[in-house]
Amino acid sequence: DERPEEKALPGDYEKITAFQKLILLRQLRPDRLTGAMRTWVGDVMGKRYVNEEAFDIFGIYRESAPETALYFYLFPGADIVADLTPLMNAKGFT
Repeated sequence: DERPEEKALPGDYEKITAFQKLILLRQLRPDRLTGAMRTWVGDVMGKRYVNEEAFDIFGIYRESAPETALYFYLFPGADIVADLTPLMNAKGFT
């Protein structure tokens, strides 16, 4: 099954809390913990903590100031140049 963390647990295990289910999942299927944690945080704290907003370079620029540094956290596969190019063109930089 592709999402075993969403299946019903057997026997009395169905009576455990959602957090206890995470602890059990960590022991049995640690490879499935990240997705289950995302679901749990969304259910308990709200979807705004797990849904990522689209990267809006123009919005970030409007909220910045000349004396405020902007930091971009890069990760493998990120293409910040493609995101910055429209802003740089709009500001007259090449």
